[in-house]
Amino acid sequence: MVRGDPLYPTVTVQQLERIVDEAARVGVDPEKLRRDANMSDLAGTTRAPASILFELWELAVERSGRPELPLELARRTPLDAFGLLGFTVMTSPSMGAALDCGVSYYGLLSDSGSWQVTTREHEVHARWTLPGTLTAGKRISTESVLAHFMAGCRAIAGEHARPKLVRFRHAA
Repeated sequence: MVRGDPLYPTVTVQQLERIVDEAARVGVDPEKLRRDANMSDLAGTTRAPASILFELWELAVERSGRPELPLELARRTPLDAFGLLGFTVMTSPSMGAALDCGVSYYGLLSDSGSWQVTTREHEVHARWTLPGTLTAGKRISTESVLAHFMAGCRAIAGEHARPKLVRFRHAA
């Protein structure tokens, strides 16, 4: 498994652990969640198959009974939690530079999908695309990615950064 291989998309184990921690915060058994999401063999690794991410999100939302869990995680995760990428985005000289950096290097966190971002004066159009069949786990993961994107925009531009429109290829 090599980062960037479209046949075997990956995510950081740190991303997975954040989801486990958030689910545990609302009462989900973290050890059972790790086991059932096939995270048992990840000790000592830094990346995992994206399929584990999708399974983990599906289980975490199902067991917590909280469809808003990905949004709650995004609200609670500061940009600096994303390591060097988060720091670089936070310290970018402009919103445009922050967007370019975040989109260009998002693969450091996950290469399971792709970003398309265009900007106009006072507008950002962002699109996150995951290939393949849209499963419940991919749907939830997409909601999480977009919520984190919006939280990052707000961290940089302030609370006045609000989406005019959000569309999903699934019912949200």
